[in-house]
Amino acid sequence: MALGLFLAAAVVGGLLAKALRLPPLVGYLAAGFALGFMGVAEPAGLEQIAELGVVLLLFAIGLKFDLRTLLRKEIWLTTSLHALLSTAVGMGFIGLLAVIVPAAVGRQSFGTLALIGFALSFSSTVFVVKVLEDRSATTGLYGRIAVGVLVLQDIAAAVFMALAGGKVPSPWALALVLLVPAAWLLHRIWDRIGHGELQALFGVTVAVGLGWGLFEAVGVHGVLGALVMGVLLAKHPSAAELSRSLMTFKDLLLVAFFLQIGLHGRPGLDEVLLAVALLAVLPLQVAFYAVLLWAMRMRRRTAFLAALVLGNFSEFGIIVAVIGAEAGLLAERWVMVISLAVAMSFAASALVNRRGVELATRMVPWLPHHSTPSCTPTTAWSTWATPTPSSSGSAGSGWPRTPGCATGTGCPCWASSWTRPGWPSCARRASTCCAPTPPTWSSGAASSGSAGSRWLCSPCRSTAPT
Repeated sequence: MALGLFLAAAVVGGLLAKALRLPPLVGYLAAGFALGFMGVAEPAGLEQIAELGVVLLLFAIGLKFDLRTLLRKEIWLTTSLHALLSTAVGMGFIGLLAVIVPAAVGRQSFGTLALIGFALSFSSTVFVVKVLEDRSATTGLYGRIAVGVLVLQDIAAAVFMALAGGKVPSPWALALVLLVPAAWLLHRIWDRIGHGELQALFGVTVAVGLGWGLFEAVGVHGVLGALVMGVLLAKHPSAAELSRSLMTFKDLLLVAFFLQIGLHGRPGLDEVLLAVALLAVLPLQVAFYAVLLWAMRMRRRTAFLAALVLGNFSEFGIIVAVIGAEAGLLAERWVMVISLAVAMSFAASALVNRRGVELATRMVPWLPHHSTPSCTPTTAWSTWATPTPSSSGSAGSGWPRTPGCATGTGCPCWASSWTRPGWPSCARRASTCCAPTPPTWSSGAASSGSAGSRWLCSPCRSTAPT
């Protein structure tokens, strides 16, 4: 009976949130707080269901792990610097509130301030991905940057969750390194499984049995094991399909986690006001993202689009706060404050991102424009004739009409200059200039309809504009 009440409350909360055009998890949090306020007892098994949802969440994150993407400077450096800046701002803001309203905040240790700041430094994977999907921007430049930042943040949260468990690993934990060669066997088994429900069952078994179970057995936090197993399977061709097939099941289990948050106690007026006050940190976080990405030579509009979509607190902040409270690093009331702040940040971010593209365009003048250096190929241009786009079949047809190209003084190489189909892939990179091989150019060897078929990619002498 109690479980049915919780399910009904979750459905009602989710429907109300959807009616307000907010993520459903805001409704789940609200439902949990409502049940906690009414004094409803937690049903048996809810905690285990919630933990299983977190395990599958970490496993799904591991399946998306792409080392090459995450090692791009605009992703790993932005994530690292933003985490430091946001944590410092969160610490300073809570410390300031403790001075202004000591009765509401109380005296907090440096470690408590750091943990609160760290919990508030994350952006919501669930919320951001939903916004990007609604805009069909997941594969766009700012979408890829935002997802890369989220994956690194989730990995940082998983490492914290593993380290904060307070467990001392047994000597047998060293044997976990054997999972690396064992991944080859898992890949071969996966090849024979195919698609459908058997593949989903295989993923749950690996995440819960090998990931969570083995790691817990040797004294290592199970959520780290789930992440590791996801990383080991990430290179399989069906990794993305498995992640999608687990999504609904994982999200259903995570409903239990968000419902459980509200059962930690009844929020008082002080907790609600503190949560509202924490929203003042969000504009600073958006500014940090925008400035850091701009400093990484991203275009100003791209920087603001990514910053606005990342301008919210995260469900992982709640998880970090819960684990911190269980480890005795954080008072229980802060779990409630952070949970309320996360829910409120979703509402605020949803309102902002309804017009996010328009806002980003208007905010472009707030940052200085990057200089646009010319890009001179290492091969001399002086022997090349003026392009004649209308002359079909000549090697120079379709040459971009940019200043200096016809005179041989240099040519800015940027993707917008190369619009005809058939250009080599290097012509669309901001790090290279593409020029026709001089002998081919002079002899007109390129056949009709493939004017870009004979090109030499040369390193630029200066950095291309971004």
